[in-house]
Amino acid sequence: MKLALIGYGNVGRALARLIRRKRRDYPFRITGIHTARHGTAISSRGLPVQPPFGPAAPCIEAFLDAAQAEIAVELTTLNPVSGNSTSKIAIETMEAGGTLAEGVEKARAMGIAEADASYDLEGWDSSAKTAALANVLMDARVTPQSIDTKGITRLMPERVREIARSGKTVRIVSRARGSRTGVSLRVRAEVLDRNDVLAAVPGTSNLLLLHTDLMGAIGTVSISPAVEQTACGVWFDLIDIARRF
Repeated sequence: MKLALIGYGNVGRALARLIRRKRRDYPFRITGIHTARHGTAISSRGLPVQPPFGPAAPCIEAFLDAAQAEIAVELTTLNPVSGNSTSKIAIETMEAGGTLAEGVEKARAMGIAEADASYDLEGWDSSAKTAALANVLMDARVTPQSIDTKGITRLMPERVREIARSGKTVRIVSRARGSRTGVSLRVRAEVLDRNDVLAAVPGTSNLLLLHTDLMGAIGTVSISPAVEQTACGVWFDLIDIARRF
């Protein structure tokens, strides 16, 4: 099955490596890659992980026509208007005596920061994920812009260290609550006790808690996810789509 990738950053390259590794079991073939920065690459026989980019296609429609793919995969950087873990790395860096900028650079070195890191720090990445989850699980029908969002950009390193000395920490927490009148959503940088379950996952790890009417609170933890885990999620989606053809 032929694929066209729109965007080819860390996740796109990880997906290409995964497709190559699993091609005997699932014969996906990337016939086109289009980027705003590097240009466009097309090959009906399949592109390598490091493709030879040429001039950019004049538009997405022209690119898709040239790629002749059966599935298009968008992997562009976050844009909360037209559309990970960086805030936590930044907080932990400040707790250790560093600055916000040093935390962002550490996240970039790990390959997890958005191209515009302010989307992470101001909570927009969390808002996008919150909107997606709420729409799927709660039929919220919202966009990231409709969620009340505040991030960590106003936090000074001195304040972060003061909070840490009191046995607490800061985490960006997304909350959704359903009621008879609808779904209320918000994203906030919250001060949490160190032993709070929401503060228990360090680094790039993350936690989803679901409060149910019959089973109480249940949760799922993703431990130290990286771009490979994100690529794997896209790959599983591709398998689901392929099975429907």
